[in-house]
Amino acid sequence: METIPAADNLDDAAGKDKMEGDDMGGEGDKDVMMEGGDNVDPISGEEEWGCLRWTKFILVRFLIVMIVFFISILIPNLNILLTFTGAILGTITNTWLPVFFYNRAFNNSYKNRSLEGGPEEMELIKKA
Repeated sequence: METIPAADNLDDAAGKDKMEGDDMGGEGDKDVMMEGGDNVDPISGEEEWGCLRWTKFILVRFLIVMIVFFISILIPNLNILLTFTGAILGTITNTWLPVFFYNRAFNNSYKNRSLEGGPEEMELIKKA
């Protein structure tokens, strides 16, 4: 029966398992493949952020706040904003989308022409 190590000896027990090489392919940490390049934190596995990435992060957050701020200055009444938004979305939903769906469904593609039938069938329909 295997004994469970005490809480203060967990690090020692984990290190002993690594040295034996049972789960690491026999070579210890040499065979472990790190994904993501050299700037990956070995403990958390996450990529470290550089200066450019932090700058982009802060700039995007700042721009979002400023855009919301300027919209709130331009349209101080929320009722007016909701009216404009509803008018725009209603127009898109009730006029543009049906036209797009119709044009997509009934275009002059080979599939639609083959469903209509051949020239002989078209002449029979014209005669009737």
